Amino acid sequence: MFALERSFQRELARKCPDITFSQFMFLMAIQKKPESSQKIVADARQLTPAAISRQIDFLIKKGWVMRKKTNHSKREYTLSLTESGLKTLNKANNIIEQKKDRIFEKISDREFEQVGKVIDEWLEKVISDNIINSNK
Repeated sequence: MFALERSFQRELARKCPDITFSQFMFLMAIQKKPESSQKIVADARQLTPAAISRQIDFLIKKGWVMRKKTNHSKREYTLSLTESGLKTLNKANNIIEQKKDRIFEKISDREFEQVGKVIDEWLEKVISDNIINSNK
């Protein structure tokens, strides 16, 4: 799967240089769990709180993410995508989907569907499992 991830990284760099694959995965994690805390996103991305803070600050400066204080804690924030962040995520996701289509164009439709499902489930599992584990 690492070779596939590298392939996606190169494709994003070539067709959408505004976003890296890592940033794409951050936006996906936030979209999958709207109003997530920074800790949940950090755990989902398997990063330290300091590392996520720098990434989130960068995504906020890009105008893709907004941070809001929660009502129950002065130190806790929730994260959500802005309209621009959702647009960027959708554009990057389309690029990833097109790359996936090109990678598997030489296999039968049935095989492609099976492999596509596996990749989609893998991405979903990586994001979901990390988010669920971060809630423990």
